[in-house]
Amino acid sequence: MSTPDGGTQPPTDGGGMHLTQCPTCGTEVPLGVFCGACGHHLVLHEDGANNGFRAHSYAAAPGEHVLRLSIVSTLFPHLPHRSRAPFRVAVVVLIVGLVVLAALRLQAPMIAVAALGVPLVFQLYLQECDVYEDLPLKLLGVAALLGAALGYGWAALTDHRVTDATAGSLLGSGSAGDFWLDGVLIPAVGGLLLLVPAAVAFAMKPPHIDESLDGFLIGSLGAVAFTAASTITRLAPQLKTGIVAHGRPVESIVVEALLQGGTVPITAASIGGIVGAALWVRRRSQSGHLGRWLATARIMVPVAIVLYAVLGVIDYEQPPQATLLALHIAVAIAALLLLRYGLHAVLLHEEHEVQIGAPRVCPHCEQVVPAMPFCPHCGFAHRASSRAARARLELGPAAPAGVEEPSS
Repeated sequence: MSTPDGGTQPPTDGGGMHLTQCPTCGTEVPLGVFCGACGHHLVLHEDGANNGFRAHSYAAAPGEHVLRLSIVSTLFPHLPHRSRAPFRVAVVVLIVGLVVLAALRLQAPMIAVAALGVPLVFQLYLQECDVYEDLPLKLLGVAALLGAALGYGWAALTDHRVTDATAGSLLGSGSAGDFWLDGVLIPAVGGLLLLVPAAVAFAMKPPHIDESLDGFLIGSLGAVAFTAASTITRLAPQLKTGIVAHGRPVESIVVEALLQGGTVPITAASIGGIVGAALWVRRRSQSGHLGRWLATARIMVPVAIVLYAVLGVIDYEQPPQATLLALHIAVAIAALLLLRYGLHAVLLHEEHEVQIGAPRVCPHCEQVVPAMPFCPHCGFAHRASSRAARARLELGPAAPAGVEEPSS
């Protein structure tokens, strides 16, 4: 079709919507910045053109790089854009609170905040993102209760071994057998156990609970419950000395607070979340990026076991307090980036029903766009928002014509 200036207009769908063919997936999609079918950037096609991985734009938070270190947009991908700032404040308040309580040697409230702080923030996240409307309460309850029961049971069963191993390492009396049992095997089995709630919930899930971020939520919930219960079980004996820890160095209490209330639950939520997402995701056959293969249970479960074995070795060797904290932070950062990379991969490569749907307000950029797997304007993956939010943002009837994803 010719334009007045002699150029050509892109084809339309019969209802006036201009279409273009995505060079990555070959689908006819609405003309825009991103492909609504596969999420690839239609303008910057040279960036990963063979696979559409789109490293410059994180699927759950367009505008952020995939490898950007962000606790909130990584651990809480369902959050609307406007809600991320309050959650960043909540994370900062939690960390500052832990440091203040530890500096004052108030070990009783410090233990409570360390064990329950991240679970409380996670609970606020579930409420903010309509998770109780999206997912069956039975499935969430099984994940939380099973995680808490396993965390308590494993901590109670191994606590004496952990305590003896720490003392032996400090005194230099630990044997090679102690190292492999207490420094490697026990932590690795603990890392495996915190994945059990996700696996059990996956076996119980109804057919319609089939999105990758459903698995992420349930896996993270089970892992957070596991660490909360194990933290309370392991630290509760300290309360026998009183509310205030008069005889302990402040540095030791601060490091313990940041580990038990910060790095430990963040690592657990990241690992549990990516394994849950990997269990749930159904991949499109034509997606071929390396991330598609990395974000699978057969890869993520061994990675989780190895990460927890590394943490076990770090704790067994008992380096200086500052070094101990730095090493735990490094492992938590690795787990966060692994989760972020994995979620980006599964959101881009999971199977979708590709059609041009009803007009919808994008929850990220707040532009009115056709309902598709990805926002044509900003590239936001619609499955990074809750089902309830998607329904609320629908504005009208579906477009008369649709497009089907081509077979591979």
